[in-house]
Amino acid sequence: MCTSYTHVITIAELIGIWFEKDEAKKQEKKESFEKEWLPTCMQNFEKLLKKNGGDYFVGKDCTYADLCIADTFGPVGPIARLGAEWKAHAPGVAALVDRVNNLPKIKKWIETRPESTM
Repeated sequence: MCTSYTHVITIAELIGIWFEKDEAKKQEKKESFEKEWLPTCMQNFEKLLKKNGGDYFVGKDCTYADLCIADTFGPVGPIARLGAEWKAHAPGVAALVDRVNNLPKIKKWIETRPESTM
């Protein structure tokens, strides 16, 4: 599964959860996302990382695909709202997120960025 496609679907799923007005439906969507979509997504990302050497999704350097995943799953991304439980199921992705977020310019931005709800 392509990382960009999966990234877009993940964000779409999260938006559906965030903007659901019915609390019971919101909880149901959140549980479904966490138990069904997220584990499958993380397994696919892990396989893709391993297939490409384990450090980055494409090649030997950080690319747009890595930035998208680091943004989505990192400390300021939308998955952070759900907690860090996903990391146990995807240690390679967790390491990638840490690697990207510790690149000097990205690390500086994370440390100095304006506060935001998004």
